[in-house]
Amino acid sequence: MAGFFVNHDTARKHVRFGLVALVAAFVFAGGDAEANGGAKYDFRLFPSVGTPTTTFRVSFAAPFRADGEDTSYELEAVGPRGCPSIYEYTRGRVGRGDRVVMRLTPLDDLYLNTRRTWCRGSYVGYVYYFGTTENRRIGYFRFGVGRTPVSLEG
Repeated sequence: MAGFFVNHDTARKHVRFGLVALVAAFVFAGGDAEANGGAKYDFRLFPSVGTPTTTFRVSFAAPFRADGEDTSYELEAVGPRGCPSIYEYTRGRVGRGDRVVMRLTPLDDLYLNTRRTWCRGSYVGYVYYFGTTENRRIGYFRFGVGRTPVSLEG
């Protein structure tokens, strides 16, 4: 019968292990996204900390051509609990090696949203290339609103 009961110390160890596994899965799931956000494609975000009305900019050197119809670059991110997700995509043609700049504003880029400002807290996301035969992760980013963004790099 004793095997069916879990004491508080064992429960805490299970929770800690689960959190470590979740963070490790998120960090290592990066594929071609570099640990520093995507140095391979000169991936950048500016600023890293802003206010509820800041326009954030994600930029990178496009590794693939995109036509804006069948192929494109798309950005997806999540923020604090209870806040809308972020979604943005490139419009029009992008040449290989072109500098792509995605401007993130709360009114335009918060998905299914009526908010006019960012929620206070940390946001983390990825930029992907969606092609006709394969999809590729280009890089990841994080930014904070009213605070330094949470780091998953240890």
